[in-house]
Amino acid sequence: MTTRWLRHREKKWLPLEEAIRKATSGPADHYRLARRGCPVPGYYAGVVVFDPFRMGSPATYQQPELPPVGIQYVIRNDRFIHQSSLPGCPLSPSTA
Repeated sequence: MTTRWLRHREKKWLPLEEAIRKATSGPADHYRLARRGCPVPGYYAGVVVFDPFRMGSPATYQQPELPPVGIQYVIRNDRFIHQSSLPGCPLSPSTA
């Protein structure tokens, strides 16, 4: 989402709210992931607290592993997770 959002932010093509929906509930609905994509009681939570004015990606082709900037906190399933050590695995409808 980072690189695309930066491009859309600069060109004013896409409102922030729509960009967030396309990165959260949109894919959850598309892949039929039950109880994901929205901050609703009983759903699995994935929350990213970020500054939209500082959001950026210093990564390059030479250094693709550089993490994005402007992200303060990442919370996943009620746990604070440091951005550079995000654990995770791809989800499918059967594992969600």
